[in-house]
Amino acid sequence: MPDITLSIVTYNSEKHIRKAIDGIIDGMTQVFEESEAAADYRIIVVDNASTDGTAGIVRKAQTDYPGLIEWLPLKTNRGFGAGHNHALSLMKGQYHAVVNPDIVVPQGSLLEMIDFMNAHPDCGLMTPRIIFPDGRLQYLCKHNPTFFDLFLRLVLKNSFRKRQDWFEMRDSGYDRIFPVEYASGCFMFFRTEVFLQIHGFDERFFLYLEDADITRRVNEVSQTLFNPCVQVVHEWQRDQHRKLALMWVNLQSWLYYWWKWHTRGKNR
Repeated sequence: MPDITLSIVTYNSEKHIRKAIDGIIDGMTQVFEESEAAADYRIIVVDNASTDGTAGIVRKAQTDYPGLIEWLPLKTNRGFGAGHNHALSLMKGQYHAVVNPDIVVPQGSLLEMIDFMNAHPDCGLMTPRIIFPDGRLQYLCKHNPTFFDLFLRLVLKNSFRKRQDWFEMRDSGYDRIFPVEYASGCFMFFRTEVFLQIHGFDERFFLYLEDADITRRVNEVSQTLFNPCVQVVHEWQRDQHRKLALMWVNLQSWLYYWWKWHTRGKNR
């Protein structure tokens, strides 16, 4: 039984998926060679009906790394959260990582994450330092979003800087362990039993804010912690956010998120 499973949801990800897979496996292989304490692991790739060369690249990786990769192609694009939930039945280990195709996991990082979770049994979700390829920090730990915060980030990115810095928890310094209300979905390291307890992602979010929602639900039964001692590299394809269709999807997610948590608060 693997100690850790990792799910990657792809959609036309031919530019990134092999690099993500190679990064995970190369890092783990080097650790296996250096230590007998290395964890067992499996990578689950769920494809949301890609029309590019993603499928062929993943199948080639399966041949190159026999027994390490599960390939789950879907007939339609079901969205980010639903894609990761499709891997639920294969989550057999103690820990589960949600990984974007544009993430590279450095050597030894996964084992450091496991060590951290073992040392913090009250932590159901861990988020590491997330950096750009040039080493710059991405400020991706956030407070629970309000409509005002979401509006600023989408429309007025250069305004109300104090409010935006507060929202991104910059006052923490990102140099210590601290609790997080809203962790980024580009990389999330779950205790599997907690992920299963809350039934994974809410599939009514097609894209955007599903990470805010799941962090909030984790914090109802456990806690989410930022770990500054381990990091992953995120290429962050921001150009996708400029597409009009995705802006509409983003707005739909805002409205559903607000309705869900507003209603939830009134019923308590």
